[in-house]
Amino acid sequence: MKEQDILAVLSSIIDPKSQKSLDQVASVEGVAVENNTMKFRLVIPQASPEEKKNLRSLVEEAFREEHIEVFVSVTDRSMGELSKAPPPQKTLQNFIREDILKKFKKIIAVYSTKGGVGKSTIAVELARRLADKNLKTALIDLDVYGPSVPRILGLRDKVSVFGEKFVPAEKDGISMMSVGILVPDIDAPLVWRAPIANGVMKQVFEDTLWEEYDVLVLDMPPGTGDIPIAVGQSLPLDGLLAVSSPQGVALEDAVKGISMFEKFHVPILGMISNMGMVVCPKCGEQIELYPKNVEFDMFLMKHGIEKIASLPLDPRVAEYADKGMLEAIGTESLWSKEFIKIIDKVANELKL
Repeated sequence: MKEQDILAVLSSIIDPKSQKSLDQVASVEGVAVENNTMKFRLVIPQASPEEKKNLRSLVEEAFREEHIEVFVSVTDRSMGELSKAPPPQKTLQNFIREDILKKFKKIIAVYSTKGGVGKSTIAVELARRLADKNLKTALIDLDVYGPSVPRILGLRDKVSVFGEKFVPAEKDGISMMSVGILVPDIDAPLVWRAPIANGVMKQVFEDTLWEEYDVLVLDMPPGTGDIPIAVGQSLPLDGLLAVSSPQGVALEDAVKGISMFEKFHVPILGMISNMGMVVCPKCGEQIELYPKNVEFDMFLMKHGIEKIASLPLDPRVAEYADKGMLEAIGTESLWSKEFIKIIDKVANELKL
């Protein structure tokens, strides 16, 4: 079924708000077929959550009458803060071929709304521990504004070229590719407009000799800009891990980021609180660095989002990450023991 066929069905549905047929007031994006179910997004003018819910029911019922099973997500162009910026002109679905995406059985995104909260370190450790479970693991560094995964893995300048394709760098059972490989000076600040950044992402996915993998870990760029929106709308994410420091000022941004991905129907695996406390190296006392953020905990409870783990600020983690030898942290530190909760959650939710 093509877009025009979908619009033909929508022409039989009257939008209760405008009293016009849906093909006149809505557009269709992201059409895909998965497990005999057609999925697409219905993009409409501004609407309340209740109006979106009712429209979704009307649309799915209309397609059932046509003996077509569908899953519809209804969104608008005024999603709170997102309405202040125009929608991206292109999304990754326009760029990345389906045969490439099928090489990855599961895709997990590690995301934060702010930089500097340890997102990339967590993404690398997640990939490393998944590989330790004998899962064939790929790791893509999509953080176009600060690609640090090659440094953390100790794989700077390790990606090779075969013919006209990149060959992922390998370490500890992880196949890694990074947008940082595509720039001549990895230490230089990267300031790209979204169309250019999306083009670089196309290279990372399509111009790399990927094999078939059990799981792909994405180190996402921070924030709620064009690139995270495009990824959330277009990549078949099986789950998202949000990372935040537990300070009060992080609440507003964390809420915005999680809410954005909820609107894209991305499964939120949970929140990781990072660097909220430190263990005294002499007496072992756990010292909280921030006052308890009751508001943030209430938000997570309200939205059914689990706080999976609270990782401490451990100077050794920063030291080993800078040296490209994160595995040297060992298994006895509180950081390592707390990370087990993250792996268990991911493995259980994604049935890995």
